[in-house]
Amino acid sequence: MVKCEYPDCDREEHLPFRCRYCGKVFCSKHRLPENHDCEKLEQGISPLYLQKSITSQEIFQGEDFPQAPIIDLSTSQSPPPTPLHDEMEPFYATSYDGQIYTVKPTKRKMKDSVFLSLVSDSFTIGPEILDFLVGVLIITLSFGFTAVLMTRLPWSYAGFLVAIVVGAYFSFIFPPKLLAARFGYPSRYVLTKLGVILTLITLLSPVKFLSPGNLIIPDKEFMAKKRLGLIYSSSFLINLLIGISFILLSWLLPSGPLAKLFLNGAFFTSQLSLLNLIPFSNSPGNSLKNWNWFMLIFFILSNGAIFIACIVLGVFTIY
Repeated sequence: MVKCEYPDCDREEHLPFRCRYCGKVFCSKHRLPENHDCEKLEQGISPLYLQKSITSQEIFQGEDFPQAPIIDLSTSQSPPPTPLHDEMEPFYATSYDGQIYTVKPTKRKMKDSVFLSLVSDSFTIGPEILDFLVGVLIITLSFGFTAVLMTRLPWSYAGFLVAIVVGAYFSFIFPPKLLAARFGYPSRYVLTKLGVILTLITLLSPVKFLSPGNLIIPDKEFMAKKRLGLIYSSSFLINLLIGISFILLSWLLPSGPLAKLFLNGAFFTSQLSLLNLIPFSNSPGNSLKNWNWFMLIFFILSNGAIFIACIVLGVFTIY
C-alpha cells in the first residue's frame, strides 16, 4: 500500500494515483491537481509524458512509485504543440527546454468588439476608464439624489457623498479586474443598455438598481470554478469591509451630517453587493454559487445584515 503525499492525509491506497504534473502520489480524494494544490499546475507546466505504463505489480514492489521517465520531445517525430492564437496575440507564451513545455498566460490585448459580443446589449462610449466614469456618474445621480433628499443630508456634504460612492464602486469593480490580470485573463468594464435604464429608473426609489455596467472576462468559460469564484469574491469581500467600517462610523459618531454621510455609504455598499449576489446568468453571484455555496450565503447574510442595520440605525438613532 502507498501513502498519500498530500499534507495531513494519512490515507493509504492499494491503487494510488500519480499526478501528471508534479509526479507525486495521491489517494483518490486528492488525485486531481486542483484537489492537492498542485504547484506545477499553477506554474503552467505541461503534463509528463510516460514511456511506459505502470502496472499494479510494479506498484506493490515498493512503498513508492518508480519514477516515470520523460520523453525527449526534441527527437520525437510529432511536431510540438502550437499555442492558441486570437486575432491580436497568443493566448499563451510557450518555452521548451528539451524535456517539457512551460506554458504561461500572456497579457492579451483584445479589441472592444470581442467584449461587446459577449453581452447582447452592451456598449462603449470610449476607453474603458471613460465608460467607468459614465457608470459612476449614473450611479451617483441615482443614489446621491435620493440620499440627499430622503436623509436630509446638507448639500454641502454632497461632494463627500460622491467621493464615497466613487470609491466604493471603484473598490467593487477593479479588484477582480486586477486579480484576473494577475492570472493572465483580460477583462473590460462595459456599459449595458438595460443596466443604465434600470439604474436611472430607480432614481426616486429607496431601493436601487446599481449596475449600469459589467466587468466582462471573455475567457471565464475556460477558467476553473475556484479561480473564477476567487476573482469575484474579492469584490464582495472588500465591499463588505467598507460597509462594516461605514456602519460602525455612523453608529459611533454623534448624530449629525457626518453620521448620515457614513450611513449612506454603508447603505450604498450593501445594496451594490446584494444586487450582484443574485445568482442569475452571468452575474458575479452565479460564479460564486458555482464555486462555493457557503461563500454566497455568507456574503448575502452579511450584506443583508448591514442593509437592515442601516434602516434601523437611520430610523431610530440618527433621524
